[in-house]
Amino acid sequence: AMEGISSLLFPFYLIKMYLAIELIRVFENKLKELNPSLRNLTYELKDLQKYIDHLTDAVALVYSFEAFICILTNRFYF
Repeated sequence: AMEGISSLLFPFYLIKMYLAIELIRVFENKLKELNPSLRNLTYELKDLQKYIDHLTDAVALVYSFEAFICILTNRFYF
């Protein structure tokens, strides 16, 4: 059982682009898992956004160069 937010592990991304790359990788792996017989997968940005919107428990730390702090985010937009 989790003892609260202090027991959670948050992935850290120095810039939002790295977070976007990771989300795309996770999405594409899910597509491959759901469609193992397809050699080439294609999708549109709206498909990726719909998948991300369903990740209700997803959070990440993203560094803010303007504020010199890490910001906890649970909304991912492209």
